Parts: sequence; structure tokens; C-alpha cells
Amino acid sequence: MLRSFRAVAALAALTLATACVDHQGARRALEAYGFTEITTSKPSIWYSGCSEHDTYSTAFEATNMRGMRVAGVVCAGGWGGKQSTVRID
Repeated sequence: MLRSFRAVAALAALTLATACVDHQGARRALEAYGFTEITTSKPSIWYSGCSEHDTYSTAFEATNMRGMRVAGVVCAGGWGGKQSTVRID
């Protein structure tokens, strides 16, 4: 029983450590807002900046329309049709 619990706990920890990201979806959303020179990555394990209703959270760095480098996260829902939300740090 204890081995089963440890296996489930390890799987849960691995799942949390590998948050769902959507690099292509984030890039499309950022380009629609006029960002350029976009790089995406996984967000922080402890805080993604997105709500509990978001399925995807993709961290990014990009250049905004004024030529300034910014960082943030693109949050999106996979089910139910929620569109992307761009959050700047």
C-alpha cells in the first residue's frame, strides 16, 4: 500500500513539474498583439501566473511595439474554448 502511495505521489509531482505549455498557441497570441523576437519556455513550477481554470501556461520574453523587451506568461484554456490571455510581468 505504501509503495502504491509513493508511486502515485511521484507521478503527481512529475505532472506538476511539467506544466502544460503551448508554444505555438502562445506565439500566435503574442504575434497578434504585435510582439516580435519571441522566445517561449515553461513557467515557474511554483507560480505560473495563470488561473486554476487555465490548461496552458507558457512563459515568454519578447519585444513589444515600442521596442522594449518584456517578459510574462500566456495563459489559455484547452477545453471550453477559452482564448489566450497575455500577462506581462
